Amino acid sequence: MVQARGRCISGYAQVEFLMADFVLKASRLPDYSEFGSPFPLHFSTRLKRVQDIANAPGQLRKHADDLRALTKAIATWEAKRHTLVHGWLEVADRRSRPLLFRMRRFSPEKGNERNVLVSEFTLTEIKEAGKRLTVLADKAVMLFYDIYHEHRLEHD
Repeated sequence: MVQARGRCISGYAQVEFLMADFVLKASRLPDYSEFGSPFPLHFSTRLKRVQDIANAPGQLRKHADDLRALTKAIATWEAKRHTLVHGWLEVADRRSRPLLFRMRRFSPEKGNERNVLVSEFTLTEIKEAGKRLTVLADKAVMLFYDIYHEHRLEHD
């Protein structure tokens, strides 16, 4: 279970890092100089900047569909990633087969209130999620490699 959880977190982290790296490298191109500052620290900022670059005119426009598809795909994982990184993992029911796991995490609410969010899943489900995130990370690596190579950004 820990290995499957780590695979999910690792795949997501790869894509998140690559998006920030892309924003910084793209901002060195004249058409995209406005997008690099301030540094896109938070996930939502990185996501928006990549989308903004995809929608902007310029030499990266030909990659717009792939960039939009990547941001759409990774955005669907944000809440799950948050739970996997910050949640408490426990076995929900030791008698069930397949074994059922539960994760709990706190979620901020209005007025300083806290909700406990609960997710349940099987080992097979979390392993499949890890596979999907690994595939997404591999696609992101290839997309950004192609962009960096084509636009001579790989050494920046």
